[in-house]
Amino acid sequence: MDELTLQDYEDLITDEMIRDSKEWTIRRNENAAYLSGLVTVLLQQAVRQLFEIGYKYNCTPNQFKFSQNTQLREEVAQVMEELEEDIMELVEQYSLNETDDKKRRSTLLPWLMALSSKGSKDLVSTLHERLRQFLYDTEAQVAAMKLAKYDLTKAISRALTTMHTVYAAPEMQAAYKQKSASMYVNSHGIHYGNVGLSSSGAVNVESFAYQTATLGWEKSRYEDFKEQNAVGFFVFRGSNYHCDYCQDNVGYHDISEKEAMPPIHPHCQCYSVPVFKKDT
Repeated sequence: MDELTLQDYEDLITDEMIRDSKEWTIRRNENAAYLSGLVTVLLQQAVRQLFEIGYKYNCTPNQFKFSQNTQLREEVAQVMEELEEDIMELVEQYSLNETDDKKRRSTLLPWLMALSSKGSKDLVSTLHERLRQFLYDTEAQVAAMKLAKYDLTKAISRALTTMHTVYAAPEMQAAYKQKSASMYVNSHGIHYGNVGLSSSGAVNVESFAYQTATLGWEKSRYEDFKEQNAVGFFVFRGSNYHCDYCQDNVGYHDISEKEAMPPIHPHCQCYSVPVFKKDT
């Protein structure tokens, strides 16, 4: 379309369209937050199960790790396999529920499953890597609680309390001063490739779910824009926080510029309004 002036935008975008887009973005975020909460519950259940398994086997605390013997390893693997399946099922459900159109959902599903992040090839492998970190975070927690001589009930309670701040927990700090076979106790909470303390696996899994759901909703919205024959979309800031990425993305984008549709980063609160060709 021809270059648009500010007056053109004001004519093309109504207050009602802006209000509807804001409300849609709020619903998108609420849906993603609800999914993240459901994932948290599943992770908490897994922590309980993994601690019960870890405490079932007698071993010296400083020698504990989930790969200590074949039976322990197999029990842990079963918990993690079920956890991965349950989380992926939820992520798929809440990432595609922006629309009730079965045809749209069937079109979006392959796109969703192909989403990837650095170091992974698709959505499943991304989740698998996040859960691998969660597993070894929990291994470190079990080792730390054993070294602290906590019984199972107290150990689970403390692990759940510190699930999102694993390596800042006083029990973990105390564990660093002792010898341990647990990978992340031994590394003092530094994961491979990092230069400092790593974010907990639980945080990363919950963020994965939240971000995937927002991307799924935005992809469905983009398809709506195309079906409505929008020629483009206008991006507005959705918060007052300073962000160069968001600020640079504000303004008109041709409909082909899918990568400009919010969210353009994990914490993006911007929203988009469709632009239709002006009647002449």
